[in-house]
Amino acid sequence: MTVNWSKDGQSVDAWLGRSAEALFAVDAEAGEEELLEAARGSLRAALTGDAETGAAELRRLVAADDRPSLRRHLALALVARSAEVRSETRTGELVIVTPRQLAVCAELADDLLSLGVPDPEITAFAAELRDEAAAGLRWEWTRRGPAAAFGVAATALGALPVVLGGLRGEPGWIALGCAAGTVLLFLMVVAARQQRWRVRATAVAPLVSRPGR
Repeated sequence: MTVNWSKDGQSVDAWLGRSAEALFAVDAEAGEEELLEAARGSLRAALTGDAETGAAELRRLVAADDRPSLRRHLALALVARSAEVRSETRTGELVIVTPRQLAVCAELADDLLSLGVPDPEITAFAAELRDEAAAGLRWEWTRRGPAAAFGVAATALGALPVVLGGLRGEPGWIALGCAAGTVLLFLMVVAARQQRWRVRATAVAPLVSRPGR
């Protein structure tokens, strides 16, 4: 199971549809209880284009009645929400391309895991979604060549006042050189590194066919 495809190669949408059908069949055996009817309606809404509202309604139902069947409805709605909030490429890949998407996916992953639904696929999906969000926060060097050149220049510019201050016996110049070198090296690091989600977002931008919401 991955955050884009199920273990048998189905898309997230196909997997959700299959899982929902199985859950609805179990609901039917339990009878036409009003609470389950409401849960089915909210899950259908989540699967047909309004996952945010459907998940919010199911959160309210689970807060009122924490039975396993309702938690399973909520889990599927949260998976649907994770697909809805991310952007989608022309090949059907779900990608994180904004800070908001990153934050929402991290929260959804934690919520899915905290539900404790005894479903290996849901658990694996939540764990991988959490890992994807965590990986997106990591920093990567994106301009190693220019960064190295800038680092040499920053070191030289910072060293010059230090050398002059040492030759003239002026501590102020030495302090100025140290401060300037530190600032320039900091600016070099900021300019040459980006968080992984941003690097990925730049790479897939031409391929995005549906923005997340």
